[in-house]
Amino acid sequence: MSNPRSRRLFSHPFHRLVATIIATGALVILAACGAGAGSKNLVARSDLGELTRADLEAYILTRPEVRRRPGEGESLKEWRAGLTRDLLMARALAAKGEELSSQPQFTAQIRQARETALVDAARQRLVDSRIDVDEEDLRLFYDEHPDLFGHPEQIRLRHIFRRVARDAIPQERARARAEMEQLLERIRGGGHFGDLAREYSDSETAHLEGLIGRITRGALDPSLEEIVWKLDEGEFSEVMETPVGFHFFNLDGRFEPSHMDFEDARGRLTRRLIREARERLEREALMQILAESQAVHRPELLDAGSKIGPGDVLFSISDRVITMADVQTYLDTASFLKARKTPPEEWLALAVRRELLLWKALQMDLATDPAFTAALEHAETEAKARVGASYYLQKRIAEHAEAGAVDEYYDQHYRRFQTPKMYRLRLITVNFEGYQRHYDVYELLEDLAKEIRSGRRDMAAAAREISDDLSAAAGGDTGWLLLEGIATWAGPRAQQAVIALKEGELSDPLLIERYDKASLTFDRDGYTLIRVENIRFPEVLTLEESWDKVVKRYSDVHRLEFEEETRREVFSEINAEILRKNL
Repeated sequence: MSNPRSRRLFSHPFHRLVATIIATGALVILAACGAGAGSKNLVARSDLGELTRADLEAYILTRPEVRRRPGEGESLKEWRAGLTRDLLMARALAAKGEELSSQPQFTAQIRQARETALVDAARQRLVDSRIDVDEEDLRLFYDEHPDLFGHPEQIRLRHIFRRVARDAIPQERARARAEMEQLLERIRGGGHFGDLAREYSDSETAHLEGLIGRITRGALDPSLEEIVWKLDEGEFSEVMETPVGFHFFNLDGRFEPSHMDFEDARGRLTRRLIREARERLEREALMQILAESQAVHRPELLDAGSKIGPGDVLFSISDRVITMADVQTYLDTASFLKARKTPPEEWLALAVRRELLLWKALQMDLATDPAFTAALEHAETEAKARVGASYYLQKRIAEHAEAGAVDEYYDQHYRRFQTPKMYRLRLITVNFEGYQRHYDVYELLEDLAKEIRSGRRDMAAAAREISDDLSAAAGGDTGWLLLEGIATWAGPRAQQAVIALKEGELSDPLLIERYDKASLTFDRDGYTLIRVENIRFPEVLTLEESWDKVVKRYSDVHRLEFEEETRREVFSEINAEILRKNL
């Protein structure tokens, strides 16, 4: 391949094309085919062997239920012919992967697939096989935790809140109260509560039209609770003062106590107890393996900061070692969002769990255990099929690049290939944990923001001193990131607040809130201050600079063409023949 970029093709990441080319059920197609079977039982033959009706039927059973029959307007024979082509392709891809498996870049990929299967086998033997949740367990848990299967009397509230600093002068407090009184009169006169909450409320519920949601007794400050629980449905409270400002509430709904019957709760109970049993048994197994293996495990070094170096060992077992350098590599390559969803201590715990289970699997020689050999073979076969698919994908790309088609595609669509708008931020985050009231955190950061803006406090030094964020050691410096990461981590309102900032500007305290789809509620962790250090605006990239992105988009556009080219090449290489008369 004379194109100078061709040497980079094998580093191009897999994408949807690879998954499309690999037919599921790769293990099925590598199982012993019916050699010597009657000719009527053969559905295909190739240099790789024969495929029988039994192979095809076994493959069909690996497909999802809805795909075990022809599609609308598709004849039975055409449907079965398509599945046979998939089986031949999967077999050929796995064979090509086997041929390439000695190359270093593929050896590691196949080894990792085998190790993952061994880890799964160890977990099955040590954990899953020991889970035993019976009727008595379900009933006992149900009886001991009635609050999990119902709720006491609840009310649903909306409110509008005006924040006033604790040290505000009396005139300022009086002015805020008067404005809230006027706002309440507007609502009582027919103004839309939600619209006015969005516009005027200082609460984190403003974007929800003031909706606090359902609460039970004891959720609010006693001085507020005494009043709101006496409201009738639809009624508004008077303006009420608290240490942080002024509120008024609307009782949006009242809900009587409810309780779920045992039979209705059975499914939820079973899933919960199985999950808890699995977590408990895995913890016990890992502790036992840790002691048995005499592995070195020092997670506390993660908190040692500058006192340790990159070569310091956090974990070692046999010849496998995890050092601080590995953790730093993870942080350097992980996105802003990924690093916060899986912080270093969690990343280390996951890595240690994998290494311990792998060590135990090797000690128990699970690779030769008949209960697991099929799964191990399946994992290796699928890994080899992915290697084979990657080989043909890169070959297609190289051919099209050599013909100039990729360059032409870039010339036509070069405006698509530009750097995104990037932000370099500095932030200070304080979590709610350890604080009795959330607004204590708000006021802490509000006061800190005043000191930073006035120049009395250095933000980087403050971040190192009090921030709970991963960036604390770097003085709050997040590095370059996409603002979508802020939106996912702290919520869309935080993202919008940062967008409104100019370089060098510092935000007010921003609530960190993520929407939990499972519970249909917002998880709120703390507040953060964000300063925009630099903004890097989009720039169009050259073809060399954007090569991987260009190739990926080009491959997506030409996916069907690539598949057909690869199928023709593969079927020619293996002399494949589909015996349609036997389908």
